[in-house]
Amino acid sequence: MIFGISLISQSILFRTSSLLEKDLSRVEDSTVSNDWDNAEASLKKVREKWSGIKKTWAMLIDHMEIDNIDITLSRVEQYILCKDTSSALAEAAALMKYIRHIPRKEALNLENIF
Repeated sequence: MIFGISLISQSILFRTSSLLEKDLSRVEDSTVSNDWDNAEASLKKVREKWSGIKKTWAMLIDHMEIDNIDITLSRVEQYILCKDTSSALAEAAALMKYIRHIPRKEALNLENIF
């Protein structure tokens, strides 16, 4: 039963992180090309999706990880509003790292078991 729950949790984390990654990639692409309107629109989608995903992740992962995502997402928003390309890209990269890292960290594998 524990194994089944772990597989379901892992599936949810990988699926939802993939959704966030796609929109965050659009934020990065728009920021690189200084297309601030599209960067803001894409970031709004990330924020909306994260708002729903966050509730699910809160049941599955350490809340400190969720706080890290919230804080970094807020920084990305502010840098995009200020049209600060280098800082926005740096924070977007950090946010992408958090989003990719969590499902891998929580994955059921021998390293996590022993």
